[in-house]
Amino acid sequence: MGLVVHRAGTGWINALMPPVVTGTIVALIGLNLAPAAWGNFKVEPSSATITLGVILVVSVFFRGILGRLSILVGVVVGYLVTWLGGNVMGWSTFGSLDFKTVDEAKWFGFPEFTTPHFSWSLLGLFVPVVLVLIAENVGHVKSVAAMTGKDLDPLTGRALFADGVATTLAGIGGGSGTTTYAENIGVMAATRVYSTAAYWVAAAAALVLSLSPSSAC
Repeated sequence: MGLVVHRAGTGWINALMPPVVTGTIVALIGLNLAPAAWGNFKVEPSSATITLGVILVVSVFFRGILGRLSILVGVVVGYLVTWLGGNVMGWSTFGSLDFKTVDEAKWFGFPEFTTPHFSWSLLGLFVPVVLVLIAENVGHVKSVAAMTGKDLDPLTGRALFADGVATTLAGIGGGSGTTTYAENIGVMAATRVYSTAAYWVAAAAALVLSLSPSSAC
């Protein structure tokens, strides 16, 4: 589908999936994920509230590098508050971390790979999902275009193609499907950092951590 859109242009896909459609789908996906966030919030509401509050305050009242790092600042402050309250797993209040699990884990190792298998019975269930992901991807591209003030419609086909290739590569190793996550676009909106270099760094860091079992501890 990415190749088709890239070659034929986006006029027809914009007609089939106007902003009112793609925007609604992106919003519904976010609303469906909200219960998961709320469930995590209720585990430690005081720390979660402080984390959220710090992110909002830094984002609104600070400019420059600090304002762009609002989410990181919120995570650090929230972690410290949780640690001081003795609610970080493995810590005690003003205590020390138990490194036993970390010491037992290897510093370098490969993830567990699972070979995929084809199932005709599940194919019909997943084909409609592909249409939803196409609409989601198109909506995300338009969202980034609105934030940056650039016409990104010519890149829609490349975005769909990259999404498909990434999902295929992940599936070969038994991983989950991938998509252009709205959470990342939300971070872009909050930090006003639109450089793709940040994603190159994040991808490299994720690959390094995936090869270190001790980091999972």
